[in-house]
Amino acid sequence: MRQWVLSFPIPLRLLFATHPQLLAPVMQIVHRVIATFLIQQMGLQRTEAKTGAVTLIQRFGSAANLNIHLHCLMLNGVYRTTEGLPVFHTVHAPTATELQALLNRIIKRNGLIPAATPSHQVPLPEPTAPFGLLSRERPKRPGSGRLAPMNRPKNPRSWTDGSRT
Repeated sequence: MRQWVLSFPIPLRLLFATHPQLLAPVMQIVHRVIATFLIQQMGLQRTEAKTGAVTLIQRFGSAANLNIHLHCLMLNGVYRTTEGLPVFHTVHAPTATELQALLNRIIKRNGLIPAATPSHQVPLPEPTAPFGLLSRERPKRPGSGRLAPMNRPKNPRSWTDGSRT
């Protein structure tokens, strides 16, 4: 299991706070992009393998501030049916370059920036775009949306042996 955390720039946090129904399509795109990445790591097509995820929406930061972000718990691999039985195949952890590519794909699929725009020049969408409710003010930090997997320790202690982690 791998945890992926996706944070949003402040204008999107405000948008999602006032229009929470917009998070559902964003979560679908995030899941589809990461699942496709995992399946392609095995050299397979989406029709040949399956993966799974549970996504939790966290609305506040540790200081009780508005900080809408996603915690996606995803399988660290894919299931492929072999001889009628599902077989799990583990994939490697993504590199920094792969994470940046995944984040760019998520941003582009959500219609936040045109495909030809470099990621360091993130314009806000036009009013007709799906997220057109955003203000026209540019974010102060380019690339302030982040995507990062959080790895579990390689040798976690088991609770079954009486020890605690």
